[in-house]
Amino acid sequence: MNQGQVVALIGASGSGKSTALRCIDRLETINGGSIEVCGYKVEDPKVDLRKLRQDVGIVFQSYNLFPPSHH
Repeated sequence: MNQGQVVALIGASGSGKSTALRCIDRLETINGGSIEVCGYKVEDPKVDLRKLRQDVGIVFQSYNLFPPSHH
């Protein structure tokens, strides 16, 4: 994936889409292989996670930015 690209992951339920995204953002540990995004080798322990997460935007199907309000 390169800077400026918009990429969509599609696949059947349970095929690993969410896991792949969580690995890209280092929310899960990569057990093998390599992922490179915008010049970052994601699995490299020297990668600045703050910078990586600023440069890579991910929108999950279910997310909680704020606690639900009951108005």
